[in-house]
Amino acid sequence: LVLVRGAFNVADVSPPPEEFGLELLAQPGNVPLGSLKWSHPKFTLRLPPGRYDLWVVVKGAQRERRAIDLRSGQRPLELDPFDLQPTPLQRAIGKAPPPLRISEARGVPATIRLSDYQDRWVLLVFWGYWSGPSTRTTLPRLMEFCDRHEAAGSRFALLTFHHHTQHTVLGDVLLDASGETVRQWGVTAFPTAVLIDPEGNVVASARGAEIATLEQRLAEELTAARDTPIPAP
Repeated sequence: LVLVRGAFNVADVSPPPEEFGLELLAQPGNVPLGSLKWSHPKFTLRLPPGRYDLWVVVKGAQRERRAIDLRSGQRPLELDPFDLQPTPLQRAIGKAPPPLRISEARGVPATIRLSDYQDRWVLLVFWGYWSGPSTRTTLPRLMEFCDRHEAAGSRFALLTFHHHTQHTVLGDVLLDASGETVRQWGVTAFPTAVLIDPEGNVVASARGAEIATLEQRLAEELTAARDTPIPAP
């Protein structure tokens, strides 16, 4: 086995990550070998000789790939640090998000813009019909959330965004066949959700099971505001 050492440089990522991960793929063929996680920014691996791709998986940071080629009998490999950069969504916290590019919409006008929801909370969910966590867990749970908070429907909106048109759509959904919105927003996993405040600024984003934290935050905001008069149109 060959010893591999490396580190993550997170100086530009805020808040600092609490967990650091790598996905390991064998080459050729992109054969997945599993994921590894650490609670500190330095790591050590022992791998058999061969070619590998290391993919960085760190919350709030862009994905980065590093290819390595290990040979039998070689000395320990000291990798240059992974200089992690914040995702576009992480950079947008406290600011207005990028615009949506909508090629088609079902249930709402295709001309809709986030600014149309001024004075309301918006939970925007990027999902994929091929994504089990999207269709089996996240979307059904969000529909239940809307049902529970129906009385506060004038204070928030749930928008679901899909960048592919070849699927069966249930409910209101925005579509972007070009994929430009996903690229500009830096979405790399499905589902991904973004919480936007009534002033139109990004509050937080989350992926997968962590989307429940955004639901909780939104529920708390709706509860706190339920006795506040609704602004006139």
